[in-house]
Formats: sequence, structure tokens, C-alpha cells
Amino acid sequence: MSLSNLPLLLLSLPFTSIAQPTLKEAGLFTQDTLWEESLQIGVETFIALRKAVYRLQADRDEGIADQLGAEIWGCIEELDSIYRAEITGFKNWFAWRAIGQNATAYAYLDMMIELDKLYFLPDVYAGLLNPMRARAEPRVGRAARLRAGELIEVVWQRLEASGHRGALLEEAAAFSQMTADFRARVFQGALMEEERARYRLMDYLLLLQR
Repeated sequence: MSLSNLPLLLLSLPFTSIAQPTLKEAGLFTQDTLWEESLQIGVETFIALRKAVYRLQADRDEGIADQLGAEIWGCIEELDSIYRAEITGFKNWFAWRAIGQNATAYAYLDMMIELDKLYFLPDVYAGLLNPMRARAEPRVGRAARLRAGELIEVVWQRLEASGHRGALLEEAAAFSQMTADFRARVFQGALMEEERARYRLMDYLLLLQR
């Protein structure tokens, strides 16, 4: 299955009325099996993701991140609060959309795993700032998007002033490379390498403060 259209595919899951004839129900479940392999991969990569995040947080030592100061960590904590609220809202919207409709089981679970990946392994661009998130339901509110952008800019500038930004970018890049195969596939967009690195650094700091 091509991943290029994955966000739209996952958000356009095959729904049908509950009161369908038996033959149509049979067709629905036949169609659902197309997602079975994708779901299996999703479960396996989610487990690997959780292990990677656990190791990062469990093995954290008194490194550069602990020298950043209260202002930076305060911004990161607020950014994480906005982020978690938006991803939780997305999950609730997606589940509510399925109530009273016959969502195919594998396709539904596949998307929920993607959203859980976003929750446990932050991706601020995918979750908050990708322009698609301002257009497609459930939309990220303008105030949340603007505040997230402001917080990222403050953290970026304060890290530069602290002299630690370069070293943290290297740490974040190493962790990002290690978890590349486990990350959520949705809302990734097309970013320049430097811009992607900036967001990956924010993702990394969100993890460290949790």
C-alpha cells in the first residue's frame, strides 16, 4: 500500500450504515481484510516505539538537557500540554465518528494506532503545524497553532543563546534516526531538512520533560 495518500485514506475509512443486508456486510468484511497486514505492522512498530521511548526516559542522565533552565522547560511543558490536548481531541473525534456507523475494524484500529504513536512519540509538526491540520477535520484551532509556533520560536532562540542548541540537535537527530521506522506515518508533509530537524528537536525535548 502506498503511503503517499495515507492520511486521506485513513481519514476516509469505509463506513456504511449498520442496517445493511447480509451480502453487503460480507463485502464490508472482505474489504476490511485489506487493512489486516497494515494493522499487524502498526502493532509491531508501536511496541518498538514504546520500548525506544522507555529506554530514552529511563536512561536519561544529567546531560545538556538538564542545564537548560526553567524558562525553556516551562515553554516545553506548555507546548506539550497543547499537543497532548490536540491529539487526545483527535482520537476522541475519530472514535465518536465511528459510533452508530459500521467502521471496518482493521481500518479503524490502524488509524487509532497511528494516533497513539503521535501521542507517545511527539511530532509537533504532524500534530499541530502541518497546514492540513488547519483544513481537515478535526481542525487544530488557530489560537493553538499560533501559540505552539510562538513557543517553538522562543525555545529555539533560547537554545541558541544557551550555546546548547547544536549538541541537542545532534542528540535529537540520533534519536529520530533510531525511531524512523516506528513513527506515525500521517501528516508528515514535505519539509526542508533544516526545518524538519528543528521540529524533531522540539519532539525530543517534549519526550525528555515527560
